[in-house]
Amino acid sequence: MQAMQGASEERAQDPAAALMLATVRMIRNWVESSFSGGEAARMERKGQLKARFKVELSSEMWKELQTFVKASFALSGLQLKRLERGEGSCVEVLMSGEARQQYALKNPHVVVKNAEKPSDGALEGFCTPETAKLPVHEASTPCKVPSQKQAKRPLASSPEKSKRSRTKEAMAKISSMPLQDVHAREVSRDLKGVVAAKDGLTAALSSKDLHEAVAWLKGLGRREVAPEDLAKTRIGLAVNECRKQGDPYMTKLADILLQRWKKAWRQAQEQKGSERDAT
Repeated sequence: MQAMQGASEERAQDPAAALMLATVRMIRNWVESSFSGGEAARMERKGQLKARFKVELSSEMWKELQTFVKASFALSGLQLKRLERGEGSCVEVLMSGEARQQYALKNPHVVVKNAEKPSDGALEGFCTPETAKLPVHEASTPCKVPSQKQAKRPLASSPEKSKRSRTKEAMAKISSMPLQDVHAREVSRDLKGVVAAKDGLTAALSSKDLHEAVAWLKGLGRREVAPEDLAKTRIGLAVNECRKQGDPYMTKLADILLQRWKKAWRQAQEQKGSERDAT
């Protein structure tokens, strides 16, 4: 246990790892800044936003950055590119409207928090870990009890109530994102990937998060699942539950998977029967 803790502390002190984590923070800050007034208008006009982050990442850290972004549902819609220039290397990030919506889907508070903020342009052009801004958190103020004279006046809606209303509006807007536009989850090619997909589907269905469930279904559709893995994980039960959610698109994805897996299962059973007959 002490050895693992020491290794973790050593990695936290590693300058290269710290730079990679700082780059992730910069990318998140840039994505969140796109929900402010000016940047939101630019996204509306152009349909996408692009930024370059001036960081010197080693090949290993560049691979880790790519792996992290792909594994993050909120960030997986971003397109990353490593550019080598005369003054050094930089990371170019392209964010489409769909990728921005996907980030908002997992971070609805960001939409509410930044919707009324003016864009200061601080994250345009080249950014470095030293100049990147950290998110600003609003300070809560205590409510004042109105005096008897003030109580006679019509009371305006409280800031907390307005905030809840904005949150509901933002969530309604985000939840209207077409399921067809949801990006696929990355499902590894081993048994652990199937187990992770099953757990993800179960959690998504439990919380009625159809977007997350569709992301897992699409991820499963991109890889083959061996018949023995189907038997070990019983993932077919979770996929079958997706057919009962009442959404035609999700039902279609689940049906395609189940039909493919049933065919593979039958072929495997027939092959086993042929081998037994041969012996």
